[in-house]
Amino acid sequence: MGIGAEALVAGASPGPGAEPGSSPGAGQVAALAVDVRYRSGLVANTQTVLVRVVPLADTAGASSDASPLPDGADPFAGCPAGKACSRRFLVAFAWTGYDPQDEELDWTATIRRTDLLGVWTTPATLGAKVTRRIDLADAAPAIVHAEGDVSPASTDRGPQVQLRLASRTTSDDPIAALLPVPASYTYRARLPGPSASPAIDGNGVSITARIPDAGTDPVFGGFQGGSVEVRSALATRTGACRVGQACPDLDILISSLGRNGQTPPPGTTYHWTLDVAVRSYVDVPVEVTLTP
Repeated sequence: MGIGAEALVAGASPGPGAEPGSSPGAGQVAALAVDVRYRSGLVANTQTVLVRVVPLADTAGASSDASPLPDGADPFAGCPAGKACSRRFLVAFAWTGYDPQDEELDWTATIRRTDLLGVWTTPATLGAKVTRRIDLADAAPAIVHAEGDVSPASTDRGPQVQLRLASRTTSDDPIAALLPVPASYTYRARLPGPSASPAIDGNGVSITARIPDAGTDPVFGGFQGGSVEVRSALATRTGACRVGQACPDLDILISSLGRNGQTPPPGTTYHWTLDVAVRSYVDVPVEVTLTP
């Protein structure tokens, strides 16, 4: 997406050394916001969609270590005062929800003047246009599979299974390194035996995706009838792995505490499977590997 302005108010922008997206404060002339809505018109919250606006170089190309803008940042920070200025940004969307029916969304980008006095004394023309779209490919997702057996300890002592995901692409497009990995996973666990005891029904499982510099956001599920299934996007409400990164780490913990405080018999073993569905972008193929 490209954003341009003509005749910014003199002296309102930070000096030449400022970076696009510097924190709002004295001298801010505009704010950029991106909103998403379900096709039904409801506003999509941060529990289902992660939006990142990343500044790009003025020429073709991008840096893989470019940082997203903070909310309400000035897209014209660092522009020469009183002169026409244009900026380029990548707006990236990552699905973080659980229901695949909610993937159809509409988005809007809004740029507004924030220097209220300057709006009247030195008007400026603001404009924005989409210069490129990077859509998901129509091909079916590739499935990466892992499975094993685990026997929870009588007390929870941390995850029984730890897996690492790594992504790669054969694309040499510099923007590819800024795109979120479009993937989701399905985790299942069950008892090998034919039935479940009340001590096992009600057990919980937590899956934590550890994304560097993004914190953690566990996903939970409960056993019923001796089995559990958890579905989630690979991105979390706090961050998403970029194409080409070796992340995230998945920590999987089955709690030994069942219904009414009961615990399964010692040595109870669960069989688990994990299937990661990975999509590719048009002209940016994405592959994911899964290792212990």
